[in-house]
Amino acid sequence: MKILQNISLRVIFTVMLIGAFSSCSEDELNELPKDSLAVENLYVSTDGFLAALNDMYHVIRREYNFYYSAQLQGTDLGWSNFPEPRSQKFLDYGDNLNAEDEFSLEYYRRSYGAIAQLNLIIQEAEKEDIEWDSPEDKVKVIAEARFFRAYHHNKMSSLYGDAIIVEEYYTVPKFDFVRSPKKQVLQSVKEDLIFASANLPCDVASLPSGRLSCWAAKHLLSEVYIGLGEYDLAATTANDIINNSPHKLMKTRFGPEVDNPKGDVFRDLFREGNIDYNDGNLETIWVMEQQYQEPGGTGGMWARRQIQAFSSNFLGITVADSTGGRGVGRITPTQAFLDLYEPNDIRGQESNFKRTWYYNDIDNLPPGVNYGDKVVYDETDPWLKNTVFYPSCTKWDFGVIGRGGSWTHIDADKDFPKYRLSETYLLLAEAQHLAGNNEEAKNALNEVRLRAGASAITAGDVDMDFILDERARELYAEEDRRLTLYRTGMFVDRVKAMNPQAAPGVSEKHALFPIPQIVIDTNVDAEIAQNPGY
Repeated sequence: MKILQNISLRVIFTVMLIGAFSSCSEDELNELPKDSLAVENLYVSTDGFLAALNDMYHVIRREYNFYYSAQLQGTDLGWSNFPEPRSQKFLDYGDNLNAEDEFSLEYYRRSYGAIAQLNLIIQEAEKEDIEWDSPEDKVKVIAEARFFRAYHHNKMSSLYGDAIIVEEYYTVPKFDFVRSPKKQVLQSVKEDLIFASANLPCDVASLPSGRLSCWAAKHLLSEVYIGLGEYDLAATTANDIINNSPHKLMKTRFGPEVDNPKGDVFRDLFREGNIDYNDGNLETIWVMEQQYQEPGGTGGMWARRQIQAFSSNFLGITVADSTGGRGVGRITPTQAFLDLYEPNDIRGQESNFKRTWYYNDIDNLPPGVNYGDKVVYDETDPWLKNTVFYPSCTKWDFGVIGRGGSWTHIDADKDFPKYRLSETYLLLAEAQHLAGNNEEAKNALNEVRLRAGASAITAGDVDMDFILDERARELYAEEDRRLTLYRTGMFVDRVKAMNPQAAPGVSEKHALFPIPQIVIDTNVDAEIAQNPGY
């Protein structure tokens, strides 16, 4: 069973880092009574610290709820014919994305709220009277907490540029925070990740499913080295993972669908029961643990229904496990993105982007068709083409009807990869390219491409656009695409080139998120400057 989730505990601390810009209500802050769970009786043993750290995994799982739409919509990869009203701003930009935006505030609140909890964990772990199960537990707990702190600081620097560095826990509200230059933020992130890399376990097979390893820390560290311009260290770190970790690219079919002729090795990577390292998927470096109907086993990962086409809106089709669950067609892949796939690239084929539907609602068939017939629809109808039947990514497929669940089920309650070794190769290629070594970068890219059946490239093909294209082909609906484009400085150019819906309204100011206005207004003892243009 999923050991990480067996200690399933939501830890809400009553004193947050940012009393000034926390939007939590009093009821939320008192979700757990102080007389049953408080600092004084939680941070006394290994189990208490692990329970608090488990909450940090939950915070990241929740990144894949509604707010994940910001990572695809309005980028080079996603647009919408049927937008959820709150995400409309990412389709036309202009002044619609502004300092009052709930997305910007939510990202800010979650990450800095998590950082507050992490600083408390680190502070309490240094006390002398902890009942550790083993002498090594203390450093492991601090290493895990420092990884998460690095993760959130890095996210803040990617989204907002200059960001607040917070490395201590405050017991009273603080109103004089200052933003530090992005490079300084990344230096802090680097220090945390170096510590985490040196002190997190490297024996992946001995870890509970979903628990962080030293290899996950090194994966993120490689990206951070790139951000600091330390390209040789980035390449060395990525190569360390590739050459010395137990993680390997999966190049042959595996798992329970191995004999399914309609599948392929790329599809196998995302099938339920196949996703974790402990399931035999050696490529997964870090997985988000999820389990259907398991207490604490889901983080609200309902991004699935935004990504999947709204096929059940068509007469004769109903929600079914075989269709991947209930999609509502909110995020349509851009045509420029879909055109990036070569015909032989399995990542863009039917097994991984569903393009063909069959009538499956036997009680509501339109006249003249039979159950199981292929659906033929009017491709000139924008609603049908761009919402109901667009090419639908199958990575998130998850159905519960066969388990007695409802067709209305929203979440994708299965494990989902956060870091895969294929991305490590792409980070390696990025570092090598930026260091001026396109010959080596070409080799790293070809490792990923050849597994997918795509053609080999030459050193002359390598530039940042090609690397971002390859990330799109490999990591669509996995990576935080907006963060990738922000950190590489390619957001505006890529949106203008590939997203006709967003291109007219996007401008240079949209290369970063606005600082939430409430943060500026309540930080009364020091100035927090707004990002340019907002």
